[in-house]
Amino acid sequence: MKLLIMRHAETLSSPDDFARPLSTRGLEQAQKQGENLERFMSANSLTFDVMISSDLLRARQTMGALSAQLKSPPEPLQLKAFRPESSAEAAFEALQVFEGQNVLVISHMPLVSSLDHWLCLEGWLDFALAQMQLYDVSLMMKGEATRLPMEPN
Repeated sequence: MKLLIMRHAETLSSPDDFARPLSTRGLEQAQKQGENLERFMSANSLTFDVMISSDLLRARQTMGALSAQLKSPPEPLQLKAFRPESSAEAAFEALQVFEGQNVLVISHMPLVSSLDHWLCLEGWLDFALAQMQLYDVSLMMKGEATRLPMEPN
């Protein structure tokens, strides 16, 4: 199973964290990452069977802008298990139903960093806005994933 985790793109400030939208720069970041991902997928014969974002606006907008650059994206799902306050354990549990499928997830800090640590049991990645990381998940168990290199993003 291949798993790609991405942090949402840059946002505007808003008193309503749930409805915080992407900035113009954030939309551009997500589109650029979509272009980068499409090139990487084509070069590596990779497809994603499932695309998931949290249900917060900034993650949904990032998913929309990114997936618009992909040739054949699956219909995105929105899961509360990928909200910023969720635990790595809850996110990992939500991913288990997709075992054997390639999955793309767009979420938030600190969850993306916690999930990275849960998967690899290595040092913590401090995900920048719109940063992507690909993993090879050999078994759907804690510590059974390996970070894979990608083209610079």
